Amino acid sequence: MKTGDIVTDSRAQAWTLTALLGEGVWSRTWLVKDDEGRQRALKVPYEATDLPPASADKVQIMRKCATEQADLLASEAPLLIPLEDSITLPTGATALLLPWFPTTLQRQLASGIPLTEALHVLLAVTEGLAKHPRAHGNLRPSNILIDPHGDPVVMDLATPSSQTLMAAHERAHPGRKPWAAPDRIAPDTWAICQALHAATMLEEGESEGPAALPLAGTGGLDKVALATLRDRAVARLKLDGANSRFVIRTAERLSTILARGLSRDADPSPPYRFLKATDLAPRLREVVALTDPRIDSVGKLILSSNADGDVFSGPSAVGFTVSVAPTEGVNEAGDIVCGVRLTDLDAPGDGRVPLEDAQFAVDRHPSGRFRFEFNLPEVAPGRYAVRVAFSVKESGQEPVVAEGRFEVRPPAGYVPPQQPDAGPAPIELKPPALSPFGSGFGDEDDDSEEEDEEAPTVMMTRSQFDFDDESDPGAEIIDAFPRPLAPTSPGTVIEDEPEPAPRPKPAPPRPVLSAVPTPPPSDAGEPTEPSEPGSDVGTPAVAVPQPSVTIAAPHPPKPSPVPAPLPPRPEHQAWEASQAGEADFFNEDAPLPGAGDEDLLGDGPRPRGGLDNLKDRVLELLQRDSPTTIGVAVAGCFLLLVLAMALMRAC
Repeated sequence: MKTGDIVTDSRAQAWTLTALLGEGVWSRTWLVKDDEGRQRALKVPYEATDLPPASADKVQIMRKCATEQADLLASEAPLLIPLEDSITLPTGATALLLPWFPTTLQRQLASGIPLTEALHVLLAVTEGLAKHPRAHGNLRPSNILIDPHGDPVVMDLATPSSQTLMAAHERAHPGRKPWAAPDRIAPDTWAICQALHAATMLEEGESEGPAALPLAGTGGLDKVALATLRDRAVARLKLDGANSRFVIRTAERLSTILARGLSRDADPSPPYRFLKATDLAPRLREVVALTDPRIDSVGKLILSSNADGDVFSGPSAVGFTVSVAPTEGVNEAGDIVCGVRLTDLDAPGDGRVPLEDAQFAVDRHPSGRFRFEFNLPEVAPGRYAVRVAFSVKESGQEPVVAEGRFEVRPPAGYVPPQQPDAGPAPIELKPPALSPFGSGFGDEDDDSEEEDEEAPTVMMTRSQFDFDDESDPGAEIIDAFPRPLAPTSPGTVIEDEPEPAPRPKPAPPRPVLSAVPTPPPSDAGEPTEPSEPGSDVGTPAVAVPQPSVTIAAPHPPKPSPVPAPLPPRPEHQAWEASQAGEADFFNEDAPLPGAGDEDLLGDGPRPRGGLDNLKDRVLELLQRDSPTTIGVAVAGCFLLLVLAMALMRAC
């Protein structure tokens, strides 16, 4: 027959031959089309004109192959391609009208099919052959067709006549690809394992013809070949997006299957070749399941035996069990992740109950299912709903959920726990408003409350200085602003802030500012320069450490009245300090102010008790003691600043 010829089926439907699809051992396959444009495949046995003269005597056996094939396909057995019609040709031969599927497994392997997809196709073929009453006998990727739904169907089953022709064909063509087993034992499982080996060993992006498929040959797989196969399987599975947790396990199972399925020996089985598809199918099913493991189903949530129906009474713990059935290959409980959610049906909102103390145990049922037993201790009386979700780790699948409800009733004499009484909201306490100048510069009510809250209150504490009391017992810490600079009234001094904790050694007594100079202690540091001869009036030098600022306590210390001989001098406040024996702390090399100024102070000795004239006394004090001068200047500047702020508020 040739292109353009027309054949008519048993329903008087005309079909025109449009293209030659392929040639086999006993027939040619043509693509035909009817008047409505529908396409089918027509399998026509060879005629004498199609064969060489030496094979002309095989025409009758080829026609018999077509008749035997028609009888097998008419049985509508699973996996077999359906027979639409048998057409009697003018030569008397029988042609087979079949559905046309343009895709075959041979073409998919040649184009670089993903390994996971090839596994699914070959598993379907194996399971279909396991259900068939007879073996295929002539299985190869070119005989496995893929229908529009992606399901495989097979054609060209081996019959007695076709097996005779295939044996003769193989003798005439010894270099034919080894899709059939070398000893004719277990041909179907051998062909499936050869196709699986080719799908595994394909390189990424490989697109070669059928002749370049990497087949394993007939000698079996040695250790090197198996190691290479495992590495390729891992790479292909990762490329296909298989579950990363199970990739290594899947590659190991796959290499074990191929080592047995392509073994050189067939007997005994096991450990050698798979003799039937029923032996190979469960192994392939496990490998396919491991590429995408999931939870198949979960059983009903069953409350533990200490429950009366769905009610738990007394202090007994709440318990329940759920059975879980994962896909094949998930044989460890550690591969399954579960979660429990307990909801109080009487609580407001979502009513979710924390389950920090929840525990569960897992055991394996002989059926292969996992039995999860949960215990939820210390569940308060009430009505509850529980949801338990299960999923395979790193699978990305939606979890499968089991649900149930139960009630917890209190035991006799149960007293619900008292909820703590929060009581009224606490009153926020604020520190009292303080004048930024203390009690020595005017009335504290002059400032508004808002300004008092905003004004920073700072003081210097003893803990911020690296002072050694033993090396410098005369040194003391003085308070910085807003503490007053000097006593506010006669006989009054400002005491230090009390220490937060008792010191290991008692502090030396605090000196009182007096008109009579107090001799410095022997270990107070370097002595100051002597004053003018004959003068017994002086002011102690100021020992001021490096300044540091911290937040003051909310309540300033109250001054204690101490008698002092000096009269109040509100117009000139001096720094309160101890006699540290230092000279000018700005410039230690500079002479003391007033030294050598005889024209201002006079030549004769000065009587004890000070100058008669207050103005001259102040002038002498300012000239002889630079720290006092600085204190007076600072106090004056600060007083001017306060007056300016008061005027601004008044405006």
